[in-house]
Amino acid sequence: MRDVIAGTAGLSRGKNPLSGRLYPDKHMPRRSKPAKHTDMPRRSKRLNALRLLSLPAEICTHVLRQLASADMNAVCALQRSCTMWNAMVADESLWKSMCEQFYAQPTKMLRAAGKIPSFRIFFVQQAASRLPVSICFREHKLSDMHWTAEICVAPFSWKAGTVNPPAVALTCNFAALPADGKIMFDSDALGDVRLCTTEQFLEKERGKHSDYRLWVWLRWTVRRADGKGTCVYNSIPCSSAYERERIITDQETECSNFDEGYHGSERWYRDETQDGFFHVLPDGSLTLSCSDGWVMARGVGLKFLLDDGGSSLIEHSADEQATLDVLNDFEWA
Repeated sequence: MRDVIAGTAGLSRGKNPLSGRLYPDKHMPRRSKPAKHTDMPRRSKRLNALRLLSLPAEICTHVLRQLASADMNAVCALQRSCTMWNAMVADESLWKSMCEQFYAQPTKMLRAAGKIPSFRIFFVQQAASRLPVSICFREHKLSDMHWTAEICVAPFSWKAGTVNPPAVALTCNFAALPADGKIMFDSDALGDVRLCTTEQFLEKERGKHSDYRLWVWLRWTVRRADGKGTCVYNSIPCSSAYERERIITDQETECSNFDEGYHGSERWYRDETQDGFFHVLPDGSLTLSCSDGWVMARGVGLKFLLDDGGSSLIEHSADEQATLDVLNDFEWA
């Protein structure tokens, strides 16, 4: 009897007496299935994209041009919204017109030389996912900038948070870019700077990247008159065993190397004195020698080399405006 009562009690509560699970009774109100809120934004974005496509073609092109001139990430999102936008974004004629509007001179010259395989890639490289610079950088004069060179002796790699103090740090400003296009401090400015002993310089230690225990690092930073600064070079100019052997034999040796962390080499810059457009690569140099068992710093420099997309590098022609344009593309904070 108790089992029967328990069974009817279960029915009255909307419970299956055999399984004990709840089930909806016909007299009980059904609960509606909760809406998946995650689907709503996706549907609205797609609907908005389709609504845009219902506009005339010239208006759609205008919308795409405005997005491309402000935010390339928005263009990528629009391209993924539907196949029609994907086809419109992939149209090379659109990007050709964008390049001709925002980068008329390099587009004309490089196209004539056959160095633009894709107008979309060229536009992205030039814009660097940012709105093309509308305010000319000429308002920041080279004479108002302070250049700082720091030389540091440290391992090839170190743990996060480790501080490697510089052996020497020098700051100077220039009324104009030097005639050879090279920013530098010579031995008169450096003085007698001892970096490390020859034994430390040649000491080897097995590691992932190299068998030398210590390396000579060079860092160049620039600070504008408004207080903002940027790092334009941070690398190891002296990177070969041959250069080390020359230095310890009392031969004054100038070592130079490109900064491997520099990511602006795909941009094209106008150089008036060379009459063309080039990739610009910052090249740091360090002159070292050995005296009385010590490795000495005799000179430190920085110059910008021009690459025309071929196999040869041309020394910077001291075009001050081209240098300012290059500096403008660094991150200032």
